[in-house]
Amino acid sequence: MEYKVRRIIMTLVVVGIVYLNFVFKVNGFLGNQGLEGFADVKGTAIIILWNVLLMVILMIVGHILLHVIGAIGASVKNEINPETRGQDIDLEELFDDVDDEMDKLINLKSSQVGFIMVGLGFVLGLASILMDYQFGVMLVVMYSSFMLGEVVEAAYKLVMYHRGVIHG
Repeated sequence: MEYKVRRIIMTLVVVGIVYLNFVFKVNGFLGNQGLEGFADVKGTAIIILWNVLLMVILMIVGHILLHVIGAIGASVKNEINPETRGQDIDLEELFDDVDDEMDKLINLKSSQVGFIMVGLGFVLGLASILMDYQFGVMLVVMYSSFMLGEVVEAAYKLVMYHRGVIHG
């Protein structure tokens, strides 16, 4: 599996963990209050900010683990193969992060899909204010749209790397 695909899968896992944490925190924060619990905007904002911090930390740790596991795997693979035993490992080739034209096109198309999700969430957040919901509801809708946008973007990248990209 290519390093870029592993990185996308790691992103999906981290976003899933962080969003599940967010859902449980918001559910515990609201308790039996229902939507009226969102009147405490400060509490909702604190939950969102802690989840953003958690996501940053998990992304950094995930990237470090990907590099360490990849280097260990390449070293073991090098030692198992009798033809390459004792030779140096080219880590630049292993962690090839140079984008070619296909990578750029996949990133462009997946970013468009992600931005559409974020834009729809922004509009839904504003619509929640127009429907006289609490301001905290808008924060949750917008945060959820950012997370959903990241998931859809990463999933679209996986599909495009697997299927290939079509120009046009």
